[in-house]
Amino acid sequence: MDRFNRISTIIIFFIYCAFLPVWIYNLTWVNALLAVGMYWFLADVVQGLFLHRWASHELWSPPSWLQKALSTISVFALSGNPIGYAALHRQHHKYTDTENDPHSPKHKGVWYVTSSLWRFEKIDPKRVADRLRVPYFISIGKWEGIIAITFNLLLFAIVYNTLGLQWFLTVWATPVALSIILINFFVNVALHKKGKPVDNKLVWPFAFSECLHGTHHYGPMKLNYNMWDPSGRLVSLFGWTKESLSYKDATSVPKYHRTP
Repeated sequence: MDRFNRISTIIIFFIYCAFLPVWIYNLTWVNALLAVGMYWFLADVVQGLFLHRWASHELWSPPSWLQKALSTISVFALSGNPIGYAALHRQHHKYTDTENDPHSPKHKGVWYVTSSLWRFEKIDPKRVADRLRVPYFISIGKWEGIIAITFNLLLFAIVYNTLGLQWFLTVWATPVALSIILINFFVNVALHKKGKPVDNKLVWPFAFSECLHGTHHYGPMKLNYNMWDPSGRLVSLFGWTKESLSYKDATSVPKYHRTP
């Protein structure tokens, strides 16, 4: 079932990528603005804030209903589930830019990383014992492929038959494809130089708070709540903050959070 989940989501992703030229050919300013808004939500909130900074590192405290809602959206959007994403990301932190790093551009290749094929890497359940305590995460991970296929087919049928293909590409297919391509490229490829994670604020328009990737790896690990971290400011606004984890001071931080 796990292999089916990964293959099915990758196939949908490649289909969406194939339609990018069609979307660009028929592009309007309204299309562009709507796609940018959805891209920010999927890239910064779903992938960055939820899957990365909560599921993998627990740097803030979302209520249970929000955890379930965002984990469902992440599966809809082909970004993965909290268990699988956290397991591979924690492995990335422990073995950064080595042969055991699941998405090291140096050892796996730029295409492998950018196209999200690294999701086929084997998952070690021991790295996500905390996430395996939540039955909803287990269920949504088990049925990830079926859920993704069903939702994307239904959404396509509804939007295509009511608004047309261009609107489906605008509000969903294009933001989904670009959030995977651009985050993988700008964070996992461009922000790893000579085998080390680095910061580069020039990639902020595409990666948002992830532009401070070197700081994230070498500490202190925290949400920034500033202009570079718009989703972090939302966490502060709603009162879902959590005390920052410092590599130097917080001995309770698990080893998988640290980059040697």
